[in-house]
Amino acid sequence: MKKIVKTSIIFMLIIVMANISYASGIIDQIEEPKINQELANMLGGVIGVIQIVGTGVAVGASIYLGIKYILSSTEEKADIKKKLVPFVIGVIIFYGATGILQIIANFSTIFPTR
Repeated sequence: MKKIVKTSIIFMLIIVMANISYASGIIDQIEEPKINQELANMLGGVIGVIQIVGTGVAVGASIYLGIKYILSSTEEKADIKKKLVPFVIGVIIFYGATGILQIIANFSTIFPTR
């Protein structure tokens, strides 16, 4: 379990650091890319809505599990702890997937479209 948590934290840090670039060179010779701005705006909007809805579901589910845990007996608490592991893994996968989609949306504004 600790290995999964460590690798997921490292993966998230890589996603966050992916936007940093230390490139240098002759900028005058680079042509300005043709950006399909409508597609980039639509993709960014869709990703934003997915993130908002997913965050709301994750917060609501965690509140529900927390209240259920507080009000339950000892045997039920063990069952809730078993349900908590897949929930946390699902939240990590959700934020990782939306982070990757956000990176793709950022790159779609950089590369030219044909």
